[in-house]
Amino acid sequence: MDKQQEINRIYSERNELAIALAHTALAAGWRAGRGVDLKGTDGWDTVVYVDLPNGTQVSWHMAPTDANLAKNLPPYDKEWDGTSLGRTPGWSASLGILQSIAQPNRYSTEEVLQYLADTGGQLSSHTVEGITRWGVYWPANGETQNHWYPSAYAAVEAAIEAERQGTRT
Repeated sequence: MDKQQEINRIYSERNELAIALAHTALAAGWRAGRGVDLKGTDGWDTVVYVDLPNGTQVSWHMAPTDANLAKNLPPYDKEWDGTSLGRTPGWSASLGILQSIAQPNRYSTEEVLQYLADTGGQLSSHTVEGITRWGVYWPANGETQNHWYPSAYAAVEAAIEAERQGTRT
């Protein structure tokens, strides 16, 4: 494999990781999508964007041969923020929140549904600037969690843990 083929292979691997991060971000309720850089050169005009929970934007231009990887992402509805954080070593430290999302669920789906049924809890969500957060509320007594979580599972798991510790809200 010559040097250019090796560079192309590395870019393809990076592009696949950027696409995987964008899909994971969308599943977590974050803003992510694809855009077009009208100033892109040599066909490098497809851009994948992800807004991290701390408000930081990361983005990657896709090689022309990999641009089709972004076709299933929604259009990104913001402008590029002018930074190149996705190319800065260490940027992934901003993903600390992914640890809580990526951890295996502590409770089975059945346990989560049973908890909601037993306590009369219901899931609620709110979306601000394309980022959805989840919580549990109990309509019978008007009680609501004091925190919003990146996924419905995380919200219910936190409610179960708080209930067990006697600090539900």
